[in-house]
Amino acid sequence: MIETIIVIAIIVFDRISKIWASNTLQQIETIPIWQDVFHLTYRTNTGAAFSILREHTEILAILSFVLSLGLIIYLVRLRRRESFHLG
Repeated sequence: MIETIIVIAIIVFDRISKIWASNTLQQIETIPIWQDVFHLTYRTNTGAAFSILREHTEILAILSFVLSLGLIIYLVRLRRRESFHLG
């Protein structure tokens, strides 16, 4: 139960921090936290991690769809074998 609460708290904090960053950091260039060491700066990333495929979002969309479909098919087949147990 505590794990669920921690996960929910992390997700809520993540969403709140993203909304704050989107509303605050877009309007200014950077916020220095530790001068010349650590600054908060707003950047958008349309690609995957480290902007991989940022120019080819259609490939990312197709890949996401295919992997999701594969996962669904796998779970359906696993459930049919009645060996799918949660917990």
